[in-house]
Amino acid sequence: MRTALLFSWMIAAASIASAQSTPGATPPKQAPPAQSAPARPRATPRPAAAAARSGLALTVADTNGTMLPDVHVEVTGPMERMGDTNSLGQVNFPGLPAGTYTLRFTGDDVLGFEREATLRGGAVTTLQIRLTPAPKKEAPPPPAKPAAAPAPQVGPVGSPQWGSLDDLLKKAESAKPPLRELLLSCSGNTRSMLVLLTEDQPQRLYADAESTYYVLDGQGAVKIGDRDGAVASGSFVSVPRGMPFTITVNPRSKKPLAFLWVLSGERCATAR
Repeated sequence: MRTALLFSWMIAAASIASAQSTPGATPPKQAPPAQSAPARPRATPRPAAAAARSGLALTVADTNGTMLPDVHVEVTGPMERMGDTNSLGQVNFPGLPAGTYTLRFTGDDVLGFEREATLRGGAVTTLQIRLTPAPKKEAPPPPAKPAAAPAPQVGPVGSPQWGSLDDLLKKAESAKPPLRELLLSCSGNTRSMLVLLTEDQPQRLYADAESTYYVLDGQGAVKIGDRDGAVASGSFVSVPRGMPFTITVNPRSKKPLAFLWVLSGERCATAR
């Protein structure tokens, strides 16, 4: 059996070889190569869609419902914005990213207020805000008017006076006893006197009056505060108010020290 199979295989192989070597013989057709499927184009990735923006619309009023203009609003969070309410108490903040924001409200006439708001993407959040009015400031009291200065105490008006000082001095010296003081005039707060000193005058001080001396005769000295000096006929002395002063007579002079004394600033008790 095996010999028969081997013989048959050898005959078949010889037939195939003969056919391939014979001229004009058609070679056996070969199966065409399998074609691969065309490659699909790779899809271009689409850009991520931008996050939808949100908005915030605010209306601000007081506790009575009166709209409040000029309230300052600060928005802080994923984005920061600020603005002031208009005459209708409204202020808008468009184009905000979604998220949680802190809202702060301040103004001269309201108490400060703060709250949070959460915005959703692509939606406008509308809020009604009520603020408490600030306590009214009490107006400061008007400045106190300065106390009116007391009216000056003015003495009675005197009458016109004139005369010769030389004649009056001779009359005073010839009097028995000699006149120490002779009132010449007194009107309002000014008086004039003729004075004859035969001895030193004690220290004097006038807090509200000025003294002026015009020496008519004799010799002496005057001390005002810590300043002193000699005086004689033709000299004058001016003593400001509030300064102590003394007048002394020259012991070597045979004449009394005579002078015209004008005191200004002390009210006259009796007009002359």
